[in-house]
Amino acid sequence: ARALARGNTMLTEAESKAVLNAYGIPIAETKICADPDCVAETAGEILKTNRACVVKIHSDDISHKSDVGGVRLGITSAAEAREVARAMAATVAKTLPQARIDGWVVEPMIERPNAHELIIGMSEDLTFGPTLLFGAGGTAVEVIKDTAHALPPLDMMLARDLMRQTRIYRLLEGYRSQPQADLDAIADVLVRVSSLVADLPELRELDVNPLLADDKGCIALDARMRVAD
Repeated sequence: ARALARGNTMLTEAESKAVLNAYGIPIAETKICADPDCVAETAGEILKTNRACVVKIHSDDISHKSDVGGVRLGITSAAEAREVARAMAATVAKTLPQARIDGWVVEPMIERPNAHELIIGMSEDLTFGPTLLFGAGGTAVEVIKDTAHALPPLDMMLARDLMRQTRIYRLLEGYRSQPQADLDAIADVLVRVSSLVADLPELRELDVNPLLADDKGCIALDARMRVAD
C-alpha cells in the first residue's frame, strides 16, 4: 500500500523482504543507509559478529542491481564498505544516469559454501493468471534455464512435484560427499509463496533470487516484487 501510495510499482528490497518475512520465509537481515558514512558505520556493527558483509545499491529505479554493478560481496572492513558505496554511486551515475539512488542496503554475508542457489518466482500469464516458477537461481538464471512452472495454490506434495521437474533437483537430493538439501524446507517456502500470491491480488511479479538451500534449511538473500492497484 505504501509503494502504491508513493506512485511506485516496484517494492524496495527491504519492503519485499518484509513481505516474505511476514509469511514466515527466512530472510537475510537488511539495514538501509542513506549515505556512505552510514554504510561504513552499519558495516562496522555487522562485522563485529560476521566475517564479512554485503553492500547493495538501494533504488526504486534499479530492479536488477547486479546488472549495474550494484552488489558487492565479501566486504571485510568499514572503510572498504564506505569506498564501495561511493564507487557504486559513481558507476550508476555513468551507466544509468536517470536512476535515483535512495541509499544502500547493508547485510551480513551469508556463508554456506555447499548451498545451492535457487529461484522462486511468480508472473502473470494472460490465460492462467498467476504462475509460480522454481529452479536454479543466481545471476546466470537466464543462461542456465533450469526452471519449471505450476499454478497456485500449492501444498507440500504439489511443491515437491514442481521441484522434481528441474535438473537441479538431482543435486538437491545429494551426491557424492554433498549432503541432501532440506527438501521439505524448500517445499515449505514454495507453499508460503503460493499463499502470499493467493492473498495479495496487488502482486503482479515476484522474484526470490537467490534462495540459498542446503541441509540446514533455506534463506532468501534478495527479493523483488512488482505491484499494481
